[in-house]
Amino acid sequence: MDIRNSLKGISRRSFLKAATAASAVAVAAPTAVTIEHRSRELEIEHRIARFLEDQLKTLSQFVWEEAPGPVEHLGNGLRYSPLNANKAFDNVRLFDSPVVAFASATDPLFEELKRPNVIGPNHMSPRQWLPNAKTVISYYYPLSEEIRASNRQAGIPSIMWLAGKASAEVFVYNTNKALTQFFAGLNATSVIPDTDSRFKMVRNGNTLLPSWSERHVGYVAGLGTFGLHKSLITEKGCAGRLGSLITTLELKPTTRPYRNKNAYCLFYLNGSCIACIDRCPGHAVTKTGNNQAAMCMKYSKETVVPAIAPLPYKGGCGKCLTSAPCEIGIPKGIKRLT
Repeated sequence: MDIRNSLKGISRRSFLKAATAASAVAVAAPTAVTIEHRSRELEIEHRIARFLEDQLKTLSQFVWEEAPGPVEHLGNGLRYSPLNANKAFDNVRLFDSPVVAFASATDPLFEELKRPNVIGPNHMSPRQWLPNAKTVISYYYPLSEEIRASNRQAGIPSIMWLAGKASAEVFVYNTNKALTQFFAGLNATSVIPDTDSRFKMVRNGNTLLPSWSERHVGYVAGLGTFGLHKSLITEKGCAGRLGSLITTLELKPTTRPYRNKNAYCLFYLNGSCIACIDRCPGHAVTKTGNNQAAMCMKYSKETVVPAIAPLPYKGGCGKCLTSAPCEIGIPKGIKRLT
């Protein structure tokens, strides 16, 4: 079966549900970790971080030829490419090791996200998603050097970058589903807002505002701060994929190692860097940040998608995230608070 045909008419939520149903990793139990002389809470936090690492190790052992059909290819997430018969990226690692952070479900910054000048009132707080929520877990998987390097040249985004972006969405979804099973084993309930039936995008002029923003949630949790390109800069950079979920399990919040929302960006620090502006082929990234989302979508729709046709990618340029000081970490000269 041609995978491009198999994707026609499939909604994003159905696509992800099919992917998870096909993935044994989605229900994999985490390796038990015993830590002496530490509290149960710290032990659980360690196990979560270890679990995310184990997801990488488990999926990296997947053998392409063993997948009997396109659904299994989707479910794997790590090596999936809509090219299907093209094995060019078969052995390319998708992600490097993740960064994990925790936020209290009642952190007042979640209410700040409802302000019109941030996201808006449609952004749901953790306890709107899950009434007895205690913790929000946010994590970031940096894309591998191979994928990032492929997108450093000028022009349209590399096919490897686009394939990695498509695979990353399924991979993170499967990780969230597996984490849900993990927490269920600890008698905790979890919600994944990004794929919940209540998730929606509300249009405000040329901008679509989500009811759950992975970037802003990561900021609240202490994962990182925003760059001029508006992506989140973490201790492992910005060229990767964010994920999050809400749980009734109570964990100690991560201390935010910064004082403001742009603390890790050299432009906002001293004006010394505009790499993301220079890198943006669609001229969407500017010093004012006006109309960036609309300009980015316009470039993707009018330039990227036609250039890569008939491949079934939706675009996703990523040029502003590569060949920049914040690609793989916090830029030199900026220190995290302790």
